[in-house]
Amino acid sequence: MGYYDLPAVIDFILGATESKNLAYVGHSQGTTELLTLLATRPEYNEKIRVAALMAPVAFLDRTKGTVRILAAFNGLLSRIAKLLGIYKVLTNSYWIHFVDTTLCEKTAPTILLCENFLFALSGFDRQQFNMSLLPLIADQGPSGASIKQLEHFGQLSNNGGKFTMFDYGRRSNMQRYGTPHPPEYKLSNVKVPVHLHYGLNDWISGVQDVTKLSRLLSNCTVKPVPYPKFMHLDFLWAKDVDKLLYRDMISMIGDR
Repeated sequence: MGYYDLPAVIDFILGATESKNLAYVGHSQGTTELLTLLATRPEYNEKIRVAALMAPVAFLDRTKGTVRILAAFNGLLSRIAKLLGIYKVLTNSYWIHFVDTTLCEKTAPTILLCENFLFALSGFDRQQFNMSLLPLIADQGPSGASIKQLEHFGQLSNNGGKFTMFDYGRRSNMQRYGTPHPPEYKLSNVKVPVHLHYGLNDWISGVQDVTKLSRLLSNCTVKPVPYPKFMHLDFLWAKDVDKLLYRDMISMIGDR
């Protein structure tokens, strides 16, 4: 996604607008994709004027909650999926859509289960969560993910604090990379001015992991959202996200 899909999107936008560069705004995996792109195809540094990365994900040493539990069983879950011939999950099929919209309707007695499911994945912040959005969120998602995609994030949670390419196993790694272990992404190739915005209550993109990332980027500013309970999904749906984050982020991008 970082090596092929994202540069295709960037090139399409620049071609359509006849611009030389653009500003990039990403959240969670959208930040991982940009870091992957610039680390492996550094020529794209010239096409991005500035990047605002919300809840950046490169290192997952401090991930906690449900995601950490699932990551601990990453290898087992991946093998089971392959044995069963499952290569994607949470696609927006009719049945998943039906269950989501039924359980998460405003009047459904199970709506609190939907809310708590989101909190269990990303951190708790009931004060900023707009319950009226929940049926819309359920209606629009999930949009699906590949097993390999999730397996890669699981590897990042269990590889000793490194931001590495996908681990195919020793033999396949030798064929693909020329080394028994997957190489680390070269963050020194990232030259774009980067603003890292993080939440103090984010269970996926931990404060210490963001700090670690910032030390490896040559042109970087780090800014916490000024609200102690701000969590991973608040970047998208918090009631006061405009006041807490967006206005300042847009201003920082506009200064470039």
